[in-house]
Amino acid sequence: MLLQEIFKDGYSGFKEIYGISINEKSSDTEYSNPPKNFEVIGFNLVLDEEGLISEELLDIIISYKLTNMTIVIEVPSQLLHNENITAKKLIQLATNVDFSISILPPGHPLVNNAITHEEYLSVIANFIKEMNNKPNFDKFVAPISNFLEYLMLETLLGKEHPVVKKFSPQDYYIKEIFLNHMTEKESDDFKDVIREELYNFYGGEEQFKAVSSVIFEGIYNKTKETFTEHLNNYYQAQQENEKNKALENEKDNESKDQ
Repeated sequence: MLLQEIFKDGYSGFKEIYGISINEKSSDTEYSNPPKNFEVIGFNLVLDEEGLISEELLDIIISYKLTNMTIVIEVPSQLLHNENITAKKLIQLATNVDFSISILPPGHPLVNNAITHEEYLSVIANFIKEMNNKPNFDKFVAPISNFLEYLMLETLLGKEHPVVKKFSPQDYYIKEIFLNHMTEKESDDFKDVIREELYNFYGGEEQFKAVSSVIFEGIYNKTKETFTEHLNNYYQAQQENEKNKALENEKDNESKDQ
């Protein structure tokens, strides 16, 4: 779907849309700001002859980011497999421009049979290595980030916990783009690849668990801190209201006495 089409009335009720392509007309002034109803737009990655993101697409991303729009760049995995663009370069670009990434799997219309499941796993493994080499990288990368959530849950509760066994991403995009193109075995292969890369990076399963525990503790402390701050603000506001009411009552009484 071309960018111009989402400006039509038929899309006025949408909040998220993906698979958006651009052409020369997409750079027209009338499309320089996204429709106000959208919160997330996913653009198909377009590369120029030098293997860089096209200038037209980059201009649109930057323009849309100024409106606080969440941008997802959808990357056909064969571009990474064939090294039309490297994981390192894509991660750096996502950091600089501030967009999320989606690495499209075999079976997706933009990928089809361009690469095999095994080649896709190799692409994912390499991407994780590059993410690990950039510890400050905090952008969402589908479907890697989703499976990281699973591994964190697995580490916290254990592999045999009913919640872990029944875990399944609830996000519509993840279900539609990834889970619907993966068998259960392929999904398990995917988890194994991510698990292996993380264990290798942190020096083994126990070290990864230790890191996860620190992360969980940080989340708990932050939640506790936020909740405490919220309560303090609430009580301060209550006290302020009571003071204001007392002052108003005093003024009313003074007026009556006069």
